[in-house]
Amino acid sequence: MSPDQDSLTRISDIPRHWAAHAPGHAAVFEDGRTTTYAQLWAGIEDAQRYLQSQGVGTGDRVLVVAENCLAVITLVFALSELGAWPVVANARLTEREIEVMRDHCRPRLMLFTHAASPDALRHGVRYRAREIAPAGLGPLMAGAIDASAGREPEALAREVAALIYTSGTTAQPKGVMVTHRGLLHFAGVTVASRRMQPEDCAYAVMPMSHVFGLGTLLVSTLHAGASLYLCARFNAADLAAAIRDGAITLLQGVPAMFSRILAHARATGTALQPSPRLRYLYTGGGPLDATLKRDVEAAFGQPLHHGYGMTEYAGLDVRDAHGPAARRLRRGRDRRGGGPSGGRVRRQAGAAGAARRTLDPRARRDARLLPRAGTDRRCAAPRRLAQHRRYRPAGP
Repeated sequence: MSPDQDSLTRISDIPRHWAAHAPGHAAVFEDGRTTTYAQLWAGIEDAQRYLQSQGVGTGDRVLVVAENCLAVITLVFALSELGAWPVVANARLTEREIEVMRDHCRPRLMLFTHAASPDALRHGVRYRAREIAPAGLGPLMAGAIDASAGREPEALAREVAALIYTSGTTAQPKGVMVTHRGLLHFAGVTVASRRMQPEDCAYAVMPMSHVFGLGTLLVSTLHAGASLYLCARFNAADLAAAIRDGAITLLQGVPAMFSRILAHARATGTALQPSPRLRYLYTGGGPLDATLKRDVEAAFGQPLHHGYGMTEYAGLDVRDAHGPAARRLRRGRDRRGGGPSGGRVRRQAGAAGAARRTLDPRARRDARLLPRAGTDRRCAAPRRLAQHRRYRPAGP
């Protein structure tokens, strides 16, 4: 039984729901191992106890330097339960990039998934982290606790699901506060638009440090009660085999991933031969070249869908829809009039944006708030934008 969207208040409500209603169903496939929803939830509870033993509580930030692995997923949901913020950093970032993030977000605790990532090990050694193996998480490295790290106000802390760092178009890192409400809305729209079911399995190589990995893959897939085919790094031969063997039903990634799988097929002289189970292709996180789209669709024999701008997502859905699906998707008004569309969605935009506000890298937490964002009049229908607030330096 799928969760009622209105009953979900934080992203960790999703694995809790499926642990109760489908405990034996696979949540994650990783390196030949299967983790059920019951096992995932047990790990989340164990991880909460470990985090609490380290003094992590509501309003804290925990920097997790990692590549995709079960421990990252477990930590994201465990921190959600505590009202603390995961700050997942791709372990392949440079030392300077990690240090800029650490200096800006001031985490209470730094964790490194060294068992799944040699780069995480390198960063852990630099921060003199010690090796540990807490229940529910397995081998990790933990840095020293920063007892001086300030906590966010409780109301704000419990509203925000994660802090995602992005440089955007400025090349300056910005911490984007991604809300529980926004991610849950994002997941609900994703599940409905893809018609996802518990029998689905989504390929997950996009890092959880990016909203693609966090929102489109992790939260949306588990929202459907489906399974993740989790990979730390892309391997074209392994993906080709998974496609051929029917292990994956949804293939989603950046355009470069699709370029590499096509290049692998050309280099080996073998057709991809996708299983009939593979039913949905999606690319995002960058512009899509028309030639690549054409070549992918020819190789897979089905459309390649494309989305962009997910960090600033505000629930836009452009399509014709009718009945219950339209009512679930509708978060705005029909483009042709001022009243509700009554079940038909032509073009509408959501009120529940994923991003609440950004942390100004020039500032600290004791600053005043910018006003709430207004209406984007360029849209055919009113578009209620996500609330973006930015910290400014405190002044007299």
